[in-house]
Amino acid sequence: MRKYFLILLMFILPLPVLAQYEYREVSQGNKHYKKKEYVEAEILYRKALDRNPSSFAANYDLANTLYRREKFDDAEKQYLHTLNFAGDDKMRIAKIYHNLGNTYLRVAKPKEALEAYKQALRNNPKDDETRYNYGVAKRMLQNQQEQQNNEQQQNQDKQQNNEQQQNQDKQQQNQDQQQPSQPKENEMSKEDAERILQALRQDEKDTQDKVNRAKSGSRRRVEKDW
Repeated sequence: MRKYFLILLMFILPLPVLAQYEYREVSQGNKHYKKKEYVEAEILYRKALDRNPSSFAANYDLANTLYRREKFDDAEKQYLHTLNFAGDDKMRIAKIYHNLGNTYLRVAKPKEALEAYKQALRNNPKDDETRYNYGVAKRMLQNQQEQQNNEQQQNQDKQQNNEQQQNQDKQQQNQDQQQPSQPKENEMSKEDAERILQALRQDEKDTQDKVNRAKSGSRRRVEKDW
C-alpha cells in the first residue's frame, strides 16, 4: 500500500510561480510547504488569495496543502474551485484532476476517483502515474462492490433464516392447537378425575345407605321388645 501512496503523491508539489504573478506570501508558503510546515504554508497561501483571489498558483498550492493536512473535504472543494483559474492549460487541468482523484481515494471514494483520473488522462494521455492510479482506484472499487455483495447476501440469508424459523414456529403452533391436549406425565386427565369423583360419590352414598339401614334396624328391634 505504501507503494501506491508514493505514486499517488507525486504531483502534490507547490506550483512554481511566474515572476510577474509571484507574491511574497506564495514564495514563503512554498518554502514552508517543502519543509512540511503545512499550517504556516496554508496561512501564507490564504494571505496571497486575499491579495488576488484568482491566482492559480495560490489556489492550487492551497489545495495541495489542505490535502497534506488531511483536510480532504476542504481539499476537494479547493481543487474544484481551482479549475476556474486553469484556463485552457491542459497540463494544469490534468494535475488538478490527478490530485482530485488522489483526494477521493483517501476517503474511499474510488468511483469518484476513477472519473477524476479519466479527466486527467483526457488532458494528459501520456501520464503513466495517473494511469497507474486509475488501476488502483478500479481495484478498490471492485473490492468495495464485492464486499457490498457479500454483506447483501449475508443479510438476505439471515432474513430467509428468520422467515423460515417464523414459519416453522407458526406451523408448530397450529399443530399444537389442532391436536387434543394430552395429559402430561403424572398429570390426571379430566376423564380420570371425573371417574374418581363419581366413585367417591358412590362410596359416600353406599356408606350413607348402610348407616341408614343400621338405624332403621335398630328402631324395629326396640319396638318389638315392647
